[in-house]
Amino acid sequence: MSTARELRAMDPKELLREAEKLSDQLQKTRLAVRLGKEKNTAKCRDLQKKHARIHSVLREKELETTLSSSSI
Repeated sequence: MSTARELRAMDPKELLREAEKLSDQLQKTRLAVRLGKEKNTAKCRDLQKKHARIHSVLREKELETTLSSSSI
């Protein structure tokens, strides 16, 4: 699920669900790092990157539909 190619193949509703799930994971991981339960601080960065990647693909899909509807 982590590559942009796999994300582009997904439905926008699936992408939103995945973004929400990653957001929850990121929040929990940040809390765990602050409390000292999680030692791997790079995990937060990885989750942020995945979250940003999903939002980038969502924006691409939004622009595709906007451009295709305006050119008709």
